[in-house]
Parts: sequence; structure tokens; C-alpha cells
Amino acid sequence: MPRATAMDAAEWATICDPLAKFEPDELNRVVRESASIELARCERHERRSWFGKFLVAASYVVMICGLIVSGIALLMVLRVRPEEFEAGLQIFCAAGFLTGCLTVLHWWIDWLTTPYRQWSRTILGIAAMEGACAAGSLAALYMRLPELSDHWLLVIPIWLLLLLAIASVPLVFRFTYYEKPPAVDLESLTPKQVEYLIAYRRRALKVLRGRSIVSYPLFDELDQSPLT
Repeated sequence: MPRATAMDAAEWATICDPLAKFEPDELNRVVRESASIELARCERHERRSWFGKFLVAASYVVMICGLIVSGIALLMVLRVRPEEFEAGLQIFCAAGFLTGCLTVLHWWIDWLTTPYRQWSRTILGIAAMEGACAAGSLAALYMRLPELSDHWLLVIPIWLLLLLAIASVPLVFRFTYYEKPPAVDLESLTPKQVEYLIAYRRRALKVLRGRSIVSYPLFDELDQSPLT
């Protein structure tokens, strides 16, 4: 399985061994290696208009709703009796699977517009969850509700979600940037860019603190220390 050449600091914090001794220099190394990616992402966000920032926030809300609603739609296909599966319920399930498609597309657009795209476990994880919902729904639909299997309003969104999930695997391999991104000279950064990287490191520290790898006093000490 490929690995990111410059792993996101927060993602690195999620896989950091809790039994090993934590080395602050290791976290700073991870931040430095992925600094060019984070700086480009932050500067792109700052260039957006207020409407662009609103659309990004709205797409994130839709993504969260897609994860939830597609799961609910799967439960309905599995649990609701055939005679109770009325038109309104079919429309709700179809909308749930379509929002699941938007969830996958949200992560794809965000990843594809990121410079030096690294291997993404997140996209594959989201695609696996949504693909499981779609596959389970199709199986239940053809086994429990065969009379609805020719209803395009319900079937097409499920197949679309399944195809998006399956296509995510080869596409991640195809578009991943396998070389290290260019190094960043910390001495040449502006104060604003240093703030971006300190906030970037802080997100990773919060993950480490949540996993009890970093104590609260150590968190405060590391958060206030300069980036080296």
C-alpha cells in the first residue's frame, strides 16, 4: 500500500504509536515536510471571496449530512416492509444516496485541488463506507423488494454511488503525487505564514492530546514553542 511522502500532521497524529516515547522534534519534522502543501491550502482559502468560503462551508455540511442520510437510507431498505415502502420513502432514500454521492465528490474536489496530492486514506475510507451502503442497499433491494428493482428513481442513485465508490480506488492511485513536495525554508517565511504552520501543528497536537499521548501542560508548552 502506498504511503504519503509528506503526511498531513493531524493524520500522522492519529497513527502515532501511543506506547512509544513522543518526540516533539518528530512532529516538527512532519510539519516541515508538509508545510508547502498546508501553506498553499491556506493561501488558497484566503484568496476566496466570502461567497466562496460560504460554499466551502456549505459543502462540508452537505458532506456530513450525506454520510448520515445514506446510512439511514440503507437501514430503511433493510428494515422497512415492502408494503410500507411508499413513494415518499423511496424519494427520501434516493435523496439519501444522492447526498452520499455528494459526500464522495466533496472529498474528491478538495483533494484534486490540493497541490502535491498525497496518498489519501480519507478518500478511500469514505468511499468504502459509501460503497458498503450502496452494495448493501442493492442486495436488499433485489432480495427483499424485487418489485421496486425497476424503479429508476431509487435504483439509479444507488448504482451511481456504488460506481463512484469503486472508481475512487484506481483514481487515488492515478492522481497521487509520489514525490516529496518542495522543502520550505522556515527563515524566509512571513509572520502570517508562520501563524498558518503554528495553527497546523496545533491541530495535530489536539489529536495527540485527545489520544493522551500529550498531556495538557506539555500541549501548552509545545504550542507556544517556535517551529524548528
